[in-house]
Amino acid sequence: MRKSILCLLAFFCAASIYAQTPKNCKYVFTEASDLNLIGKVLDNTPNPYHRVDTVKYKGFTKGENNQVRCPVGLAVLFKTDATSISVTTQWGSFIYSSVATMPIAYRGYDLYIKRADKWVWAASGATKPENGGDNLVLIKDMDGSMHECMLYMPNYCEVYSCKIGVEEGKSIEPLESPFKHRIAIFGSSYTHGISTSRSGMSYPMQFMRHTGLQILSLGVSGNCKMQPYFADVLADVQADAYIFDSFSNPDAKMIRERLVPFIDRMISAHPGKPMIFQQTIYREARNFSLSYDKREQDKMDMAASIFKEIKSTPEGQRKYKDVYFIIPNASLNHESSVDGVHPDDYGYYLWSKSIEKPILDILSKYGIEAPEKAKAAAPKAKKGPKINYTEAADLTLVGKLMPGMTPNPYHRVDTVKYKGFTPTENFQVRMTSGMAVAFKTDSKSIHVLTKYGRVSFPTNTNGFAARGYDLYIKKDGKWLWAEAGVCPDKQLDGDLELIKDMDGSMHECLLYFPLYSEEYSIKIGVEEGSTIEAIDNPFRHRVAIWGSSYTHGSSTSRSGMAYPAQFSRATGIQLLSLGCSGNCKLQPYFADVLVDVDAEAFIFDSFSNPDAKMIRERLVPFIDRMVAAHPGKPLIFQQTIYREGRNFSLGVDKKEQDKMDMAAAIFKEIKSTKEGKEKYKDVYFIVPDAVDHKSHDASVDGTHPTNHGYTLWANSIQKPVMKILAKYGIR
Repeated sequence: MRKSILCLLAFFCAASIYAQTPKNCKYVFTEASDLNLIGKVLDNTPNPYHRVDTVKYKGFTKGENNQVRCPVGLAVLFKTDATSISVTTQWGSFIYSSVATMPIAYRGYDLYIKRADKWVWAASGATKPENGGDNLVLIKDMDGSMHECMLYMPNYCEVYSCKIGVEEGKSIEPLESPFKHRIAIFGSSYTHGISTSRSGMSYPMQFMRHTGLQILSLGVSGNCKMQPYFADVLADVQADAYIFDSFSNPDAKMIRERLVPFIDRMISAHPGKPMIFQQTIYREARNFSLSYDKREQDKMDMAASIFKEIKSTPEGQRKYKDVYFIIPNASLNHESSVDGVHPDDYGYYLWSKSIEKPILDILSKYGIEAPEKAKAAAPKAKKGPKINYTEAADLTLVGKLMPGMTPNPYHRVDTVKYKGFTPTENFQVRMTSGMAVAFKTDSKSIHVLTKYGRVSFPTNTNGFAARGYDLYIKKDGKWLWAEAGVCPDKQLDGDLELIKDMDGSMHECLLYFPLYSEEYSIKIGVEEGSTIEAIDNPFRHRVAIWGSSYTHGSSTSRSGMAYPAQFSRATGIQLLSLGCSGNCKLQPYFADVLVDVDAEAFIFDSFSNPDAKMIRERLVPFIDRMVAAHPGKPLIFQQTIYREGRNFSLGVDKKEQDKMDMAAAIFKEIKSTKEGKEKYKDVYFIVPDAVDHKSHDASVDGTHPTNHGYTLWANSIQKPVMKILAKYGIR
């Protein structure tokens, strides 16, 4: 009895300190520039969010004029005890849109909050273009204690006003910058942060958080060509050191003509200050294109030869003693590029880490020490609690296509029993895409220890989705995203602390497995003294879904964002995913698998990979096979989605339309007679939609949707699929 009373008291105490943000919260707004705006190359601009005064400095092209007015690299520092933080924006005249860069990066905000003296990501978001500067609630339901915050501004849109909102009655005030010194950096789209998912993920911003040195970014996408008018700006920038990413945009001839005069101008303007020039990175687009490879190598060779040349004499060594040349690296296993030119978030992380030591070594010669470097030498903190591990397969596996039928519980198909797969298909069906583990725990932290089999490094899907884990926790009856993580590539089998500092109450958890990797063992770790146990499968029924890279989740940023996973969370219906990137072509040997799958309904994304001829030859025999194997069960076929890659390519457009027309025609044909209607009465054809029809910017590469595109897809099929399933008592 006494124990029960103590438990109740603990519960009510916990409830009393839980600072839930009230509904219909009234916000009080403060202009960001009235707080502490950091990262500005030039302070005296009429618009505080412009990096350069384009009235004072002349010579820019229209594009450059737009770019230097964007607030990329700027962040606002403040502290608040609010439980919710929002932003409202008045946009300027230049609004960028991109296929290769997420909207959150180019027109959104990225919030970090300090925890245990480290900047930890807290929230990010962007309003939809049609909503203009509507109030964007970045985060809510924080604990109400005082937090130190850093909010990164958008990468690629002009801002006239940015106001930060906290709920009425809460405080917000400037935070003194913890970043030391002023390090200016002038560079290309890389420095600008193109293809990042969030504005805080550009390599200068990552470098700043890693080292504690303030970076003043003048990234100008495509336009860092050592122009004299940019030198006019940089000559007036007061900084302790200067870093340049100057060889990515100009060709070899331009580098030969402009580099030495540019260096001389910088030395004259800033004598005795370190000037650190970075070689351009290796672009994956040169892997097989001979002309591209030659052009890139010519640039690299020219830059390297000039630095060797200018320091080849004692006079040159004296004149250019403060000029340095370093070589960054943004690639590991050649799988960290978005488009063959720009790195993904992980590629930018690699870049940041590759230049950290050489730059810090150079700066230390000039008395410029990184605060974080000093902290790294401090005594190590005490080790945390001991972690106990439980095999995920001993809990509740969700989304398992063939439970009990695979020797490895994390394989979707037994590739010894089922034959005919190509080597690629054999690997794909062993991946854990679509699978998750459900459990409950009162641990304050959750760890994952993985023994990987074969691991994939796709270029158009980041490491979080391909090789990492995505955690959702139930709150108020809904699954809310909690954290995502992946071990570094060189430590893949290491312990991953996925989340920490939770409140210690019992939580129901859903952990999505990697999309593009094979696992031999997945162990969930909780703190010693805490409990972890299986919960009942939170999803009802068993509905199998077989499909292409779309169903597999290609180009999502997290495994829980694949459209089957989103559909399951939205409806409560369990989807058993057999996504096979590029290889869903109505093959008979895949039918052999699906014949043996015990499910109440089947959904197919079958027209994205095969061409029209293949659809004509294979579809009806495939349907007949499924009807015979699963009589009376609904078989729901999805039309392929509209690919943005067909917008201007007549060849792609014709190929895609031919596929669509063929699929639609066959379904019309097989139900055109009374016999057909009776034979195929349980066969359905629906049309999904993954396009943002207002912006057409919900695609990563013209083929695969962004997270937003997959959300549109999941939403578009929810009503028709649920309506069909209801006919069969599946609700």
